[in-house]
Amino acid sequence: MSQLDQMEFETHVCLVSREAAANFLPAVSEGFKPKYVVLVVTKEMDQQAESLKEAFKRAIPGVQVFNLTLSSSWNIEKTTDEISKFLLDNDLPSPVLNATGGHKLMMLGAYRAFYLHDRPVFYFRVEQGDIQLITPNDKQEKISTIKCEPNLEHYLLAYGYRIDSSAKKSERAFDYIHKELCETLIKNHSTYSDGMKAINYLATEAEKNGSLNVPYSDKNPAVIALLEEFEKYKILKISSDKVNFASESDRQFANGGWLESYVYDAVCQIIQGKKLAKNITILSLDSNVKNEIDVAFVYANRLYLIECKTSSEQSKFSDFIYKIDSLGKIGGTKVRKILISYQEIQDRGTLERAKANKVDIIDGKDLVRLIENLKKCLKKDI
Repeated sequence: MSQLDQMEFETHVCLVSREAAANFLPAVSEGFKPKYVVLVVTKEMDQQAESLKEAFKRAIPGVQVFNLTLSSSWNIEKTTDEISKFLLDNDLPSPVLNATGGHKLMMLGAYRAFYLHDRPVFYFRVEQGDIQLITPNDKQEKISTIKCEPNLEHYLLAYGYRIDSSAKKSERAFDYIHKELCETLIKNHSTYSDGMKAINYLATEAEKNGSLNVPYSDKNPAVIALLEEFEKYKILKISSDKVNFASESDRQFANGGWLESYVYDAVCQIIQGKKLAKNITILSLDSNVKNEIDVAFVYANRLYLIECKTSSEQSKFSDFIYKIDSLGKIGGTKVRKILISYQEIQDRGTLERAKANKVDIIDGKDLVRLIENLKKCLKKDI
């Protein structure tokens, strides 16, 4: 039996930093949830502390969260004294220090305080999901991997973001019929890729006009073949001079929503039982800036963000890399970013930028092996 099994840690003392996962994930793990949380914070980290506090309260019903603001986190002696005084004055039950967050001098001061109070300290390795426990007798023990399955909404909240439910769009159900359409489009990539830009254009024009009908008279064979494929599955109907989308959700489906649904379905098959989100808007709590995300989920203690594109000029793919890279700020430095494109990305500069910014790409004919390629991305964290 490990020290973790023999000791109860009702109070987690956390050193707040920009990497919220270091403090949040251990606290929401099965068998390790505290009744009290103390956030040791500097003035520079006030916003991060407020976000963490809200996330803890949502994720752990009944938990009480306290703030301890340090006068100078760069002074080891002051940090030790202020944490020691807080522990004595509040007498919270069985405190343990999570030494994963904060900067090094802050951590050393906190460690000294817990050593003086004969209390244990732990370090959480986010990538591996395990805990290194240091007991008062200086014995270090590796604890087996803890079970972290955080709710996506709570995880985002810990980083200062929330899902804007008011921006949720109505979507058509994704059944085996529509999955069949997606597979047809992907398997016949060479036939349909050239016409996809026109389909997106028609769907966008219909939205601009506030109508499901859009004029169309071009008889380009590639476009007509693709329109007929969508018509076969009753997404739209073609007449002599216009295209009529069956519904607003069908218009969205034709305008790239089909790929988002197909990718979402693929991820669900890989990580069954975990909560995912599709086509959501994320709102920053401190700036009210909104970002749209096609697919998001937490896996192996990391946030994954997927951007899906069905049609674009080669020159614009660089902008998409920039967008998804900027979204990486939502989940800290450990976030994984994936760009999935129906069109093959050929621009060397775009591919180099993606590699430099650690954005994985699945594109063109590689979509035929989508699940296999997604698993390769996820295996980097196994």
